[in-house]
Amino acid sequence: MNYTFTISARDTGRSSYYVISFGAEVTVVQGSYDFTPTAAARTMFAVCPMEVQVQFPPSSVISGSAVITTREPFVSGEIIISPALAVPVTFALWGLEKIGEVTMRPGETTVGFRFDV
Repeated sequence: MNYTFTISARDTGRSSYYVISFGAEVTVVQGSYDFTPTAAARTMFAVCPMEVQVQFPPSSVISGSAVITTREPFVSGEIIISPALAVPVTFALWGLEKIGEVTMRPGETTVGFRFDV
């Protein structure tokens, strides 16, 4: 079954490296991200079979999604942001509607997630 895993943040204030690692037989099919930079900085985007890696510059808005597929009854993994941001960053899993979300709070660098699908 296919699902969409999204990210959203506002006024990040600094460049940060984001890693979304999926487990339990999840495959990342494709991804796209959009951001409005507030300063010039290195930008990188990589889609791997079980991971998405992104280097965003300081941005007023970050949004994006990755299409994932799995046959498992859940989607789980870990999110890393380095260095930590001073604003919340929200990640959500979507099917036909929102299945669940996790918000990385200001100052956090790692958060795990597990959503039953």
